[in-house]
Amino acid sequence: MAYDDQKFLVVPAKDVRALPDELQKGLFAALAAIMEARVRDGLPATNKYYVVNQDEPYAGQILHDILIGEEKKTTMVMQGLWPKPRRRKTDA
Repeated sequence: MAYDDQKFLVVPAKDVRALPDELQKGLFAALAAIMEARVRDGLPATNKYYVVNQDEPYAGQILHDILIGEEKKTTMVMQGLWPKPRRRKTDA
């Protein structure tokens, strides 16, 4: 299964705990490698996110609020009022 079209992957912890130990170890090894690469690139090891289930009745309002916030942020960036996004060391 490919995840090329996904920006983020969210996996419930209970699903990870249900995996055989060997698969859990592999997953955590991969996550550790990703975190190390982010630090090498000058980024924080992890980011923090809010996760909203799309099937919740309030999900539409949350999405609306996020989109409004992103629009405001874009306007502020264009006006020079918001810090420019950090670029990874590997970006040109």
